[in-house]
Amino acid sequence: MKEKLVVIISAAEWDGVFHRPHHFAKRFSKLDHTKVLYVEPPVTLLGPIKDPKKLIGWKKWIKKAVEVEKDLFVLAPPPTLPFGMKKPLVNKMNQQVISAEIFSFIAKNKLKNVELVLYNFLPSAADLIKNFDFIETIYDCVDDHSEFKGLINVDYINALEKSVCEQSDVCFATAQKLLDDKIAWNSNFHLINNGADFEHFYREDKSLVKRPYDLPSNDKPIIGFVGGIGTWIDLEWIRDLSVATLDTHHIVLIGPSSVDLSILLEQGNITYLGKKHYNDLPEYYHHFNFAIMPFKIEKLTESVNPIKMYEYLAAGIPTISTDLQEARRYQDVLSIFNSGTMAAKFINEFVDTDAHRMKREETGKNNSWNARFEAVLSHTKTYSTK
Repeated sequence: MKEKLVVIISAAEWDGVFHRPHHFAKRFSKLDHTKVLYVEPPVTLLGPIKDPKKLIGWKKWIKKAVEVEKDLFVLAPPPTLPFGMKKPLVNKMNQQVISAEIFSFIAKNKLKNVELVLYNFLPSAADLIKNFDFIETIYDCVDDHSEFKGLINVDYINALEKSVCEQSDVCFATAQKLLDDKIAWNSNFHLINNGADFEHFYREDKSLVKRPYDLPSNDKPIIGFVGGIGTWIDLEWIRDLSVATLDTHHIVLIGPSSVDLSILLEQGNITYLGKKHYNDLPEYYHHFNFAIMPFKIEKLTESVNPIKMYEYLAAGIPTISTDLQEARRYQDVLSIFNSGTMAAKFINEFVDTDAHRMKREETGKNNSWNARFEAVLSHTKTYSTK
């Protein structure tokens, strides 16, 4: 079999919140005769002005591609021009810059004779695809990109995504709403939800799991949240939950935040621990008595298929969500409340059983990343065994 290089154009930094692109990159790199180049999202020239931490991206670019695991390389592109999601000419220029970095990696690592496969997560790559002779182009739609805030032109984003779909051999969507909205753009479009690394989060004997040093030591049961905290998270829902559980529970929030959390941190029973390494998350999960998914109900979240839902369930944690479309399918193993106050009432009255816990764990097991990846491969012409 000829050697292959899978180029993954990701919306997530490798060291950021660990989710779908990371899981698939790791699994691709373990396939025979396959190397992976994971391309992080570029930092624009204006990025560090808005967020000084973005300078780290520039420093990573100077180091060029780094092999983080066997046959898995991570590439931070050079700084790009701002307004690429508003101005077609700017995006074309930015994609040329990213393409040049990929070509440079291929030349440096003597990979000119390998077959190239593109696994793409971004609409902006519509102007990159034509620069390469990919034997297969795959698009994985994980978000409604036109609903994100910022310097974007909604019509242009939609046009880019339509072009990406039309140029792709196969497309995937993580949520039913995404599939319904975009299936007209490619006749080979499939629903493959997110999942969880069951073996990573499941523990048969939870009493043996080490308690992280920074969890509250007040002996109150813990209500936990893990994930990115952005404009899509309902802070008022969490605050109402906090008020109603002030004397009975402690709320712990884990993950990077891009919003002001002062409305929460002024509460006496909320602790924000910031970002934690993916490898450490099971220790936190198994000291949560409850887990929450407090998403706002809006157009963006209609298309969210939360990874944390599958992780919470794999860990066996009683889980509470707002009324997400994708959560409704699992109402036999989680509870839905659009009011933090009503969620608190449920928590204070909840009695768990081994049977309920085992059903949650079984749901997590049945929605593993291994199963999702096998489903992806089955729809590709490059790796399918059909």
